[in-house]
Amino acid sequence: MKKNFLLFFMILLAFTACEGPAGPPGQDGSGMYWFVDTYTIREKDWKMYSDPDGRNPYYMCEVPIKELTNDLYVDGNVFAYLIQNPGQNNEVQTPLPYTLPLENTEDARWSEIINFDFMPGSIAFYVTYSDFAVNVPPGELQFRVVLNY
Repeated sequence: MKKNFLLFFMILLAFTACEGPAGPPGQDGSGMYWFVDTYTIREKDWKMYSDPDGRNPYYMCEVPIKELTNDLYVDGNVFAYLIQNPGQNNEVQTPLPYTLPLENTEDARWSEIINFDFMPGSIAFYVTYSDFAVNVPPGELQFRVVLNY
């Protein structure tokens, strides 16, 4: 009985499957827009900022990016990566934000926090130290920025 039911079902499926004529061609979809570039921020480019009371100091560098349009700001994606060991065999790209715990030879411990924000026309990179020390600015850092929309 089960075999007959299965056979009947297969015959029914074979004869009731239909295919009609193809419809009119549709409009091509818009392709995805990509922008990828690398930015090097030198030690002299970092500027120190703090809150109005002079507390919570951090370093910032703003980079103009004309490709970062208002449409991309509202509906697109912005990604930033820290390029570590640029140009070497052990080069890696680390997505931001990135926190690196550090310790020196005197057993002092702190973290270096690297992050970013953006608005139409520019992206800003930040370096903050968990101990808020500002006597040594960040050195030269390389970032990769990826925009898509």
